[in-house]
Amino acid sequence: MSRRALLSMFGLSVLAFLVVLASMSMWPGQTRVDLTENQLHTLSDGSKQVLSALKSPVSIQVYFSDQASEDLPA
Repeated sequence: MSRRALLSMFGLSVLAFLVVLASMSMWPGQTRVDLTENQLHTLSDGSKQVLSALKSPVSIQVYFSDQASEDLPA
């Protein structure tokens, strides 16, 4: 295979990848995948049921301390 054909295939692959990324950001129901070990950032079924049963909005205040989190990984 010639060098020009390889560059063309690479360019088309990059273009296709960018088109897929752009179209994913426009989909109304964005899908997220939790790839952490033991699904660390995924809500359990019970938590989803509790949240779906709420009648009014929930306000959450988060307090973060740089000093308390010094030893935590980024």
